[in-house]
Amino acid sequence: MAWILDDFDRAMGKHGRRLRKIIKEVIQEAYRVNQQRHDTSIGDRPMNFGINVWTTICKLLRDRLAEEMPNAAVTNDDNVMQVEIDGKFLRFAKLGHSETDELDPSKFFRSANKRDMAVENENEWRLFSSVNSDGSVETGPAKSPARYLLVGHFGNFKKGLRKISVGAVRLAVKGDDPWIWKVDVWSVDQDQIVLPEVPVEQLRPSTPRKPPPHLHLVMKPLEENRETADGDGDGDAS
Repeated sequence: MAWILDDFDRAMGKHGRRLRKIIKEVIQEAYRVNQQRHDTSIGDRPMNFGINVWTTICKLLRDRLAEEMPNAAVTNDDNVMQVEIDGKFLRFAKLGHSETDELDPSKFFRSANKRDMAVENENEWRLFSSVNSDGSVETGPAKSPARYLLVGHFGNFKKGLRKISVGAVRLAVKGDDPWIWKVDVWSVDQDQIVLPEVPVEQLRPSTPRKPPPHLHLVMKPLEENRETADGDGDGDAS
């Protein structure tokens, strides 16, 4: 079995598969731990849950990357958790409460840090665009290196983690798509993500095996074979 490379794999290259696994497991654990200890009877509120999930993600992610991907630099300045690896910057944010929620540009870009990463991606997105012969502009993931990636998680203290998305954001107004590209790396609808050993793009095309041909041998009598070799046997060969 093979998995199909998506935009996240292409953006992160050789680190994509391992990083995807770490991100998924860290965020899942952060929600699980904090959902268990969240207690509304002592005054815990959704804000407390969000803060605790955030701090747990920071701690677990730092520990996992230090152990498994020491070439990744982890910083947490101005309340921005960032992972830098091979010129890519991943930042983490809670984007909603349900798997049906989506990023709301009007709220998300109020933060200067989030707006800055979108501006950076927007500039590169347009820089790597091309103009077609009909005057239309061709843009998209294949045309953009988008160095700043957003890891967004969706969930709440009642139902836990619902979805994890990773993508490249750009500046957008209400009604526009804020994503250059986006991949849902996990959602509650998925029982389990199976990651095979070899990506599908590295596999040779498989062809069905044909059954061996059925051989039917016909043996001629010995005398008939000898007459055939000598001619018709009724005259000389001059």
